[in-house]
Parts: sequence; structure tokens; C-alpha cells
Amino acid sequence: MSSKMSAYASIPTAEPVPTEATLLEAKVVAGEDTRKVTVSSPLDLPEGYTFYADYEESMICATVPKGGVKKGHLIVIPFNQAIVSKGVACQWKDDLFDCFQHGICHPSLINACCCPLLLIGQVMTRLKLNWCGNPVSSKAWMNTFTIMIFITVAYIILNAIGRNDVIEEDGNIRLENDEGQDSGYLDIVSSIFGAFVLFVTYNVRKHIRAKYQIPEQNCIGCEDFCCALWCGACVTSQMARHTTDYDRVEAKFCGSTGQSEP
Repeated sequence: MSSKMSAYASIPTAEPVPTEATLLEAKVVAGEDTRKVTVSSPLDLPEGYTFYADYEESMICATVPKGGVKKGHLIVIPFNQAIVSKGVACQWKDDLFDCFQHGICHPSLINACCCPLLLIGQVMTRLKLNWCGNPVSSKAWMNTFTIMIFITVAYIILNAIGRNDVIEEDGNIRLENDEGQDSGYLDIVSSIFGAFVLFVTYNVRKHIRAKYQIPEQNCIGCEDFCCALWCGACVTSQMARHTTDYDRVEAKFCGSTGQSEP
């Protein structure tokens, strides 16, 4: 490293999502004019997490070092005035409704439709998120998939407990309770489970857009929530495809990451 290197006194404000609709692709060129810049972490972030910060009308990329950082901690990164930059539009790897591109029996599609929390748990494990879909500096993300399994199993058990199916002589199935009508208990359980699925789907989608710098295209300001609410299975499947390459790795129904080792 050159002896001309120095640390800037000013600290740029780092934001996980820039306001611009494009990402500045920068390549730091080693040379005598290479310097260091200190960047303040915007959140508690795990190691390897990437975020972007504005600096001298440029956008620089900061990667969280080993061990992670707390909100407000400083990260020292190299910065060079001779930046080779190019504006590129960031976008999803494929369309929201490209769910069938790997076939109708693909594990990610079946899990998205039948066991959404399992697929979301796999995506969150890949991104090192906790069970609420938030980045963590500890290794709490390693238990995310297991927690999703427990929640799914608990929902199935609670749903089964609230049912009392009676097969009548004509072969029809009738749900009985004290009043002979459907119990509100099932509605409460289903509502809580559905609200949780909606919450984590929204949170993970928002995180992925921030991580990969993907701008909103529709329903600006609430796109993540609207997509999670109206197209939950499609959103979950798209997030799974975006966070791995199913053409290169084998998808799995179970397993913490839902894929084989590349």
C-alpha cells in the first residue's frame, strides 16, 4: 500500500438502499492515489453483508468484515479517485410469474405452494437472516430453517386439534363442534399463521431488494407488501430462484438451504 494513503476525516452516510434507480458498478484500481474511507454501518449487520454509501458524488461498496458490526460502527475500506464506473439497472433474475421454468415438480415450486415457510426458511438461511427475516451479526440464522419447520408442524397440529371430521352415511365429511358449525378457533389459527407468512415474505423480499439494489417498479412504497399479499407463492418462488442458480445446483425439498452443494 502506498505511503500516500490517508484516512478521510469525514464519514459518509451509508444507506442500505440508495435513492437512485441504478447501481453504480465500481472497480477500485490499485495505485498510488488509493486511499481509505471510513463508512458508518447503518444497521447491525452480519459478516459478508454488502451495503452502499454515497461519497463525493460516487457510490462505494462496503462489505462487512469478519465478526459482523453493530449499528454506527466504522468500517474502513479502500477508495480510489480513479473509479471505473458504469450505470447498470438492477433487477430480478426472472419474472415474478416464471415459477414453472424449472418444471411443475421442482422442489422450490412445490414448497412455495404447499409449505411456504419451509422455502422461505431456506431462502433466509442462504441470506443469513433470523426467523423474522432480519440480518443478524450472530449465528442465529443457522436455526432459521428449524424454526420454520416447528412453526409449520405446530400449525398442522393446532389445525388438526380444532377439527372433528365426521364421515356421514352418504360419504360426505362434516365438521362438528358443540354448536354443529365451524369453529372460530380454526379461523384464529389460520389467521395468525397467514399473517406470519405474510410478514416474513414481505420482510425477506424487502431485504433482497436492498441487498441486490433492486428498485421498485409498481406500487412504489408498498410493492413488497402488495406482492407478498396477493402473490405470496410466486414471490417466495422468485426469491428462491434469485438467491441460487437451480441450473447449476440441485434443488431439495428439505435441508436448511434447499439445495445441494455447488
